[in-house]
Amino acid sequence: MKKLHYAGAALILGCAVATSAMADHHGEYADADDKTLAQCLQVALDVFGGEALNVEYKMEDGDPIYDFDILAPDGVRWEVEVNAENAMIWEIEREVDASDPMFADHAQVDEDAAVATVLAMFPGSVESVEYGIETDGSPVYEVDVNLAGGGEMNVEVDAVTGRITEANPELWEIGEGE
Repeated sequence: MKKLHYAGAALILGCAVATSAMADHHGEYADADDKTLAQCLQVALDVFGGEALNVEYKMEDGDPIYDFDILAPDGVRWEVEVNAENAMIWEIEREVDASDPMFADHAQVDEDAAVATVLAMFPGSVESVEYGIETDGSPVYEVDVNLAGGGEMNVEVDAVTGRITEANPELWEIGEGE
């Protein structure tokens, strides 16, 4: 546990430094009145407690979003998205393993088919595949793709229908799994 504690502290410190260093990087997306990374991190931690393992900054439906992976004190991993414009919760998903009954018992599309769908729409190489449970209980694949033309795309695929439900450009990432 101590290692995670230090990792969380390093992430927060690193985020503060990276936020000022990256202000020019996402300048066209950020407004002067946007909330800080630290404010948005606190909102995410207020939901479950625990520690932030990583943070991604992405655009979703035209809004700047901080996407935090949170390890709750009970060991459950959560993805908490916070809108950077107003520090309001945007979305929450539970992160699970492919064998978790909440995922495995309901998924009707296998990982290979989901990845093939993503790569047909967004050519490139798969960086990672994660498994999640939406707040309504729906299983989803979250596929990060390094695009052939440059950049990274976060794509969510409904594990029941096989349809892409979200596709958002990732602007940067800090922390575990970056």
